[in-house]
Amino acid sequence: MGNLVRLLNLIDVIPEPLHFRHRLVGSEHVEWLGRDATGLYIDETLYGSAAAEIVRSLTIIVREKKPYRRRARLDWNGQPWLEMESVELPLGEKGQVRMILRASVFRQAGPARRRLEFTPLE
Repeated sequence: MGNLVRLLNLIDVIPEPLHFRHRLVGSEHVEWLGRDATGLYIDETLYGSAAAEIVRSLTIIVREKKPYRRRARLDWNGQPWLEMESVELPLGEKGQVRMILRASVFRQAGPARRRLEFTPLE
């Protein structure tokens, strides 16, 4: 179980106005990204120009209430050679998404890889 937690990222969904905060950031994320974002909001301060795109995709998960797969180059972190692939699952109660569970792996990105792929899991 300990190794699995390293791959996890829990994101709080704050409903009004809608925004997102990292509740838990696994040590694998911290090691690859070079920072611990636990407790920080997902915004321009943390993600620069990629923030709007990240918020948009998390908003889709909240509205559609279904899991998604994300594969993204980490250009925003000054690491265009690094790629993150994750499964992002909505968690909640009474029809409301309260949190997003992300399980991620990191690897070297291929040279022709698009910057972002974000697709629903069927």
